Parts: sequence; C-alpha cells; structure tokens
Amino acid sequence: MTFALPQEGYPFARRLKRRAARKRLVLGYLGVREIAVCWLGIGVRNIDPFASAVSELQPRLIIHSGFAGGVRSLLEVGDFVLAKNYSSPEILERVRAIFFQPLADLPA
Repeated sequence: MTFALPQEGYPFARRLKRRAARKRLVLGYLGVREIAVCWLGIGVRNIDPFASAVSELQPRLIIHSGFAGGVRSLLEVGDFVLAKNYSSPEILERVRAIFFQPLADLPA
C-alpha cells in the first residue's frame, strides 16, 4: 500500500498485526496477508525508496490509496474509486466481478 501523506496511511498501518518499521516502510500482517506500507510524498518526488522496496519485496499487487478527490460532495466515506488509467484491465475486471456491477465513470 502506498500513500502520499502520513495522515492518509497511519490509520491503515496501525491496523496491521506484528508491525515493524524498516527503511521508510511499515511491514505487518492484515489477516494472513503480509502488507508493506510506504509513504511517497505529494507528487512522488523521491521514487527511489519505493522502487527499492518494490524490487526487494516483489509484491503481487500495489495499491495506491489516499484522500485524492475525497473532498468532493459526490463521494462518501467508504466509497471506492478505481482509476482506470492507472490500473491494469485484469484488476478492473476483478473489481467488477466482486461488486457485480459496472463501475460508474465519475466526472472529472
């Protein structure tokens, strides 16, 4: 999981069991899944630590999460927004299958 700001990711990172901090990462478990949390900063100015973590950990899935757009009145707490332009078609189809409905295109 990646977040730009600490405020976005700390509540998630605190939910991990057996947490350990390492090289700008928080590692831990969510259920049986091992999770790494990384803070990238706004605009991803320093990508090297993230690239190094990806190279070392070789994750099966990377989820970028955060507040982006969360202040818009059409979104509510718990809404899930998937950016089609930054997601693989396979992930988009898996999400569609889970929710059993097409994802609506949100206005820009």
